[in-house]
Amino acid sequence: MELTQRTIIKTNFLYLLFMFLLIITILPPEAYAGGTGGGLPYESWVDDILNSLTGNTAAAISVIGFIVSMLAFIFGGDDMKGWMRGLLFLVLCCSMALGANDYIHRYSGSGAEFSVKIIK
Repeated sequence: MELTQRTIIKTNFLYLLFMFLLIITILPPEAYAGGTGGGLPYESWVDDILNSLTGNTAAAISVIGFIVSMLAFIFGGDDMKGWMRGLLFLVLCCSMALGANDYIHRYSGSGAEFSVKIIK
C-alpha cells in the first residue's frame, strides 16, 4: 500500500489533534483561566471611550447626526452618488447606535444595562 502525500498530511493532522486534545484534558482546571487579579493594559482607555460614547453629549451628537442625515436623504436622495449615499447611511447608523441607550432610557425609563454578578 503506497502512502500519498495527502494521506500523510491527514495522518499527521489527526495525530496532532489527538495529542492536543489529550494535553488539554490532562491540564488542571487552574490552567484554563488566568485568575481575577489585575486588569488588562487596555481597559482604562476602553472605559474612557465607553464613557465618552454615553451621556448628554453623545445623545446630542446622535440626534444632530440623525436629523442631518435624514434631511439629506429627503431633499437630495435622488441626486447622490453611491459613495455619498453610503456615507450618509454610515452617519445614520452610527448616530442610531450611539443614541440607542439614550432613546431606550427616555421611552422606557431604564437604559440598556449589562450587569456582572461577582461571586466571592
